[in-house]
Amino acid sequence: MHRAAATFGLTKNMQANSQYGLGGPIGPAGAAAFGGFGRLALRFGFIDKVGYTLTDQRMNQMETRTLDKSRAYLDDIHYEIRVTDAAGQVVTGTDTDPDTPARFSFGVRKGLLVRLPDSVTKIPKPGRIPRSITLDRDSQYRFVRVEGFGPVAAIRDWAAAQIGALPGSSAYTELDVFFSGDSFQRHAGTMARGRITTPPLFADDKKKSPLGVFVVEELIPRAAVLFGETDQAEMRDINTSTVRSERSQADGRSLLLQAVAGPAFNFYDPGAAPFDLRLQFGPTAQYAYTKTWSVGLGAAGTMRSAGQVKGPKTALYLVVKSVRVRRAGDNGPPTRFLTWSLDRMTSSEARRLAGWDDGTALALRNGAAPPHVPAYLSVDRPRTLGMHRVKEFTYDDGLRTQVTPDTADGVGRTLLDTFADRVVQAIGSLNQGLVVPLDQLLPPNLPKGWRATFDDLLRRDPDQVLQAAESLPVPPRWTDPVKYRIALQNTLQVLGVLSQQNVTANLEALTTVGLPVRLRDPDSIGTLYYTLRVHGMLTRRRYEGKDVHEGMRFSAQGIDRLDGQVSVKHGVDLGFEGTFSGRDNDRDELAGLPRNTLGLTVGARQGWQWETETAYGSTVTNEPMSVSNQPTHLYRYDLSLTASLGGYWRPRGLIRGLGLGLPGLLVLDEPLNTLFGRDALGRLRGGGPITGQVLLGIPVQHTPDADPHADGALNPYRTDEPDPTPMPTDRALALARGDLELPDGTGTARLADRGTPQFREFRQHPFVIVNMVLSPALATEVDRVLGAASGDAWQLVKEGAPTRDAILRTFTPQYLTSSFDQSSGPLGMVGSGLLGKGPYGQLWGTFRYATTVGGLRALTPPMSMDTEMTLGGTRQAAGKLSDSTGFVFGGQLIYSVAQNPGHGIMGGYGIVANPFSRTGTHSLNVVRTVVADMNRKGFTHQVLVAGDVQHWFALHSSRLGTGPIGTAAAGSALVPNSSPVRRVRN
Repeated sequence: MHRAAATFGLTKNMQANSQYGLGGPIGPAGAAAFGGFGRLALRFGFIDKVGYTLTDQRMNQMETRTLDKSRAYLDDIHYEIRVTDAAGQVVTGTDTDPDTPARFSFGVRKGLLVRLPDSVTKIPKPGRIPRSITLDRDSQYRFVRVEGFGPVAAIRDWAAAQIGALPGSSAYTELDVFFSGDSFQRHAGTMARGRITTPPLFADDKKKSPLGVFVVEELIPRAAVLFGETDQAEMRDINTSTVRSERSQADGRSLLLQAVAGPAFNFYDPGAAPFDLRLQFGPTAQYAYTKTWSVGLGAAGTMRSAGQVKGPKTALYLVVKSVRVRRAGDNGPPTRFLTWSLDRMTSSEARRLAGWDDGTALALRNGAAPPHVPAYLSVDRPRTLGMHRVKEFTYDDGLRTQVTPDTADGVGRTLLDTFADRVVQAIGSLNQGLVVPLDQLLPPNLPKGWRATFDDLLRRDPDQVLQAAESLPVPPRWTDPVKYRIALQNTLQVLGVLSQQNVTANLEALTTVGLPVRLRDPDSIGTLYYTLRVHGMLTRRRYEGKDVHEGMRFSAQGIDRLDGQVSVKHGVDLGFEGTFSGRDNDRDELAGLPRNTLGLTVGARQGWQWETETAYGSTVTNEPMSVSNQPTHLYRYDLSLTASLGGYWRPRGLIRGLGLGLPGLLVLDEPLNTLFGRDALGRLRGGGPITGQVLLGIPVQHTPDADPHADGALNPYRTDEPDPTPMPTDRALALARGDLELPDGTGTARLADRGTPQFREFRQHPFVIVNMVLSPALATEVDRVLGAASGDAWQLVKEGAPTRDAILRTFTPQYLTSSFDQSSGPLGMVGSGLLGKGPYGQLWGTFRYATTVGGLRALTPPMSMDTEMTLGGTRQAAGKLSDSTGFVFGGQLIYSVAQNPGHGIMGGYGIVANPFSRTGTHSLNVVRTVVADMNRKGFTHQVLVAGDVQHWFALHSSRLGTGPIGTAAAGSALVPNSSPVRRVRN
């Protein structure tokens, strides 16, 4: 099993601090030759903090499970070892010969033990399958499991030489991990569907200078030779899409006491000299106390679609592949490398790739009528894709790739890679530097240390290396490494979200609410927060045949988190300090302050700190799964892609602080720009939508007896959606606050009793949810509620604002389906602790979302379909004890001067030095975790059932906190009223 994952999105912390302090000297400053001095200070503070985790993750997992016997084998192994210096040169000198390279080898007889299945050691005679296949870049891999990869170290060495990365450096380590056989095997599914980039690379200098990225433009299979065929291997290709909306809420209190006292000496009588000299010294003491309570809330929703082959024969091929790689910013042809891999595929897949008949259209060619299409799979614009698996994306002509005509590099682009490139170009034309095409992402000049090391590594021809380095093009825009990092990060976000691997796992979201991409563009006084939203539309459904070998597994996993933590920290500092200062007797006329003051302070401090921490909580999961071991029907759609870009601008935190919070009231909208498609006036932008095709697999068990798309047929997915119905304010407020009893005009009704008796009875029996239909109109109504309930506060109405995003992520296909057991339960779903930071006070929000189902109707007759229901729970209790000590010795020299004209303003200039410091920490951690899983499997017949879903959503917000005062004020004139929506839909 090999797994590759990528995560997109953001994490955001919002924090509100309040600090209050009181301090001053003990008694007036004495003018006598000998006296005393002292200072007392008290400070206490409060902190409210919410951290949002708003990320999307896609994952591809490939598995091979052998069903036959296996045996252990012993083999000899040979090791080769060499020692190199920092420049990569082999070190010379051994104990016996100073000129001998430090390089040696040895063998171990019977030093390798492996276990191999019989299907790869005892290969039966293959059946009707091609012995060799000629492949090219348009050979579409629909279901291929890569079980091994050949050497790719040559690519690593070439890439390292391009940037001068030496063994041991962080950049070389990244390249060594990425360009390895194991990495290529994990990313084989992604590479078969388009390009992939390395992680951003950085130098090991103090500034962490950016070195750019490398791009694997294409992985082209060239030729395949049959190794063997067996029916004892099970294959799985799993694509997973996860939407995560979690938050951690912290509430803290702090207290600090400081005291210092001692003797003071004045060396001159006042007015007897042009300046005063004063010496004071004494012991110091400090006590600090901090206590923090935090709680972790939120959930994640996952949709998982897997192809499965178990029983039919699979073939293992040795495939020669061409890898085309280049460094971002290089507009020349990519460098080519040859390697090989072991690819396992079904026998029908091998026949299709060889141009033979794979059997999918056999029934159609023999005159059989196409099967009835599932009710949810309409001809145009299906509301949901149901239980589906994406097989391939192509251009309008059915080809996998196209070679861009205006480039000489000969790289074939897939449909979604071409779309992503055009999106990047369109955004770059609106805002230069926000995103940049890959061929313009050459990083700024390398740091001098790296150039010197690179020259040392290639000292055999330093003149040629120097000329090559000087000839590298450096775009003027990348003279600032910070701007380069931002542009690189934004560009990789766009390319990652729009990659074929990610869209494969998120096609349902693409065709309903769209895929968002968050981009940032900071400047000197503020930050632009952009949201790129991409939509897809499916039209012209047609039937293409049946894949008789591939089954399907489809599930929706919900994850709920509830944990907490309490930490207490005590600190005591004891020390000694002395100050020797001189003050000018020439005073400012207006404020009476000395015009010049010079002070030298020296001291030492010893500190002790004790911390205790207790963590607790649990995470629960629920994953209903449908498993089809029967064939799948293939349907092809035309796909059109549109994109738009909008956002808002807000001043930086420093600007807001200098303006006493007033600049925080300024939030400016960016105009909504249509990049591809039609704008609000109906005009085509960017040449119109980008078009192509997508092939879907649907299990045969969803085939109805009668045609639900015929005229007059009862199809719930063809009915119009009803208009939303608002609730009375008192009922909405009770729902949002979590009351169990809701007013209904004549009294109260229990929230748990909502819905029809039919559904309450239905919930008493085991069932597996396939998906919930998500209409863009539902998201629109939720958006209206957010504005009405918050008084159009920007934290809840601006696209891309973290607080708003934390709520709207509930209304995504993954989250909505996986949390159905919660939303349809007695209490519904609750989202609390939503903090929106403002200039004068914070905006707190709490929402409740509940569903109920009615009008249940069967869509198919009973069909053989396996089901699984997995319930899991993880409970953790942890404790931590920590003791730390610290000692510091140092001082400071401060010069102060009164500003002219004088109004009591002093300017200070100083030097602070701590030549000696030492810290030590001892901690003890104890973690106990209990995991429990329960799996229920069913092997009976199943009926596909559809029902009308009622969505209840209510939100209340308050600027008076989350306590009783804020809750009581939620419906008053102090804050906006709660506003709900009750929506009925299929």
